[in-house]
Amino acid sequence: MEYKTVAEAKDLPGLRLALTIGGPAPWSQAAKSILEVKHIPYVPVAQHGGEANAELVAWTGHRNAPVAVYDNEPARTGWYEILLLAERLAPTPSLLPSAVEDRALMIGLSNELCGEQGFTWQTRHIMFDTILKMQGEAFKQSPMVAAYGYSAENAAAAPAKIIPILRALSARLHAQKQAGSRYFIGAQLTALDLYWANMSQVIDPYPPDKNPMPNFFRSMWAPVRQAVEAAIDPVLIAHRDFIFEQHLSLPLDF
Repeated sequence: MEYKTVAEAKDLPGLRLALTIGGPAPWSQAAKSILEVKHIPYVPVAQHGGEANAELVAWTGHRNAPVAVYDNEPARTGWYEILLLAERLAPTPSLLPSAVEDRALMIGLSNELCGEQGFTWQTRHIMFDTILKMQGEAFKQSPMVAAYGYSAENAAAAPAKIIPILRALSARLHAQKQAGSRYFIGAQLTALDLYWANMSQVIDPYPPDKNPMPNFFRSMWAPVRQAVEAAIDPVLIAHRDFIFEQHLSLPLDF
């Protein structure tokens, strides 16, 4: 993917999306997938993982990614904020169920994947624990450590928080299969399917021909899988593969 710098992008019209470069950062990849399915054009802007990103902060007020900026509107960073923006810019195909009960279920399960203290948040504690062992105490100076509440205690507690989420998702897919659906909610693609397709890379990354990420990421993610492997139902991985085959492009581009 070809990125613009903040200086190049900040005065452009339309949608600019700051994304973590160099690897398949789950939240960045998920935001890209939403826009891909909706065919929304955007300008990719480089965000450097683990760095100060001073120019990005000066422009948007945020160091991390993804950050979506549309025209002169305030920057958006939350997964739901970005989804609602995408729904406004391209109402069809909608990735939010129309029925209130289904929509509430989708938002709730999506938050379990994407939100603070959710699946990917907890996997990050395990990843940070691995990086600390690889890089030593110097890693504690990274702005990410304080920003995301890493501690050895949180890393140790993370698997017990991840496993129930995986089991809830797999139970949902089994129930949907019995009802004749290939999707998490109802009978059509929703944002939840896209979120899982991308977040699942952390516990079961595609091989290099589909996910050409640096080996560092594979080393960092391997302990996550080891910690929660008992809860990785094959239906979860089959669903991820189905979503990529039917709705998203490969190889991953970052």
